[in-house]
Amino acid sequence: MQKMILAVAVSLFASTCTAKTESETSWETPIDTLTGPLLKGRAIVVGKQSETDIEEISLPFDFGQFQKEKDRHDMGEQEDMPYLPITIEGNATLENIYKSRWDKSRPSLFYRIHTGKKFQLDMVCYYLENTPSHIYRLITSAGENIIDGLTAFSQIGENSGDWKAKSFTIAKNLDIIVYKNKLYKEKVVKRQVVGRYTIDDKGRFIKQ
Repeated sequence: MQKMILAVAVSLFASTCTAKTESETSWETPIDTLTGPLLKGRAIVVGKQSETDIEEISLPFDFGQFQKEKDRHDMGEQEDMPYLPITIEGNATLENIYKSRWDKSRPSLFYRIHTGKKFQLDMVCYYLENTPSHIYRLITSAGENIIDGLTAFSQIGENSGDWKAKSFTIAKNLDIIVYKNKLYKEKVVKRQVVGRYTIDDKGRFIKQ
């Protein structure tokens, strides 16, 4: 197994990062903000040689709130971005670990989500070269070995400002709900469930 020291390059730029959701079901009432506080923890990122301090996002997690925070930061409305990513691009080992098993998309960065499990859970941003694309996949791993993956958000060839039309949440018990949102005056008024998943103790995504 290749040994390496992860160069933690905190990237605060607007990344190009996308999910093929399931068939539509019933409308649900709006859900309050579910995002929990950040948890700073000591975590092994890759390899056996070193550990690195990274900011872990604690559960529950709401992708809609995550995007709002990114927008505020990108527009200069707030100086600090509360979600701190780790750069993948330019790191050959990480690029190989997180390379797409689903399509020709390329990984750019990831966010570590705290689960308290033996496996790691990362939200990885992917993009398609020469194509407007925002792809977010949830990836479970143990060391340098990928266990499973789920595309939780996807926009390809669409206006990036339309991100509010899709979202997902992760509960403390690792239940994942993917939504198609109904908008009114650019605000989410209803969420339509298009997919339900959970993560088992082995780190596999199970469709419910």
